[in-house]
Amino acid sequence: LVNRYTYKKKKKMDISVGSTRLGKKIIEMHHISKKFDNKVLIDDLDYTIDLPDNVVEVLKITNVESILVMNITSIPQDDPKGTTINLLAPLIFNLDTLMAGQIVLSGSGYDISYPMFKHQ
Repeated sequence: LVNRYTYKKKKKMDISVGSTRLGKKIIEMHHISKKFDNKVLIDDLDYTIDLPDNVVEVLKITNVESILVMNITSIPQDDPKGTTINLLAPLIFNLDTLMAGQIVLSGSGYDISYPMFKHQ
């Protein structure tokens, strides 16, 4: 199962994500790109989330279409270009049950503060 979504907000921000769901607990997102005012913030990021069995059970995940993944972003008040994204601990939402949780992707190599303006 492969999905491709493009979200647009106020015609200034574009987020493009391709995703794949493998088996019961692995979510792969390929070629994540984000632009704001025609500035590239994230370009071609691959992101894999291995959901532990207990998370699938606790959140009662039975349908891949019901999963929403969000990441916490930190924007320094005095330096917006220092904005970072927490790739290490995503928020996982089950839209069918309205349940959510935050998981830590131990051993993944992802950063808790991935620089958003890395590609500028």
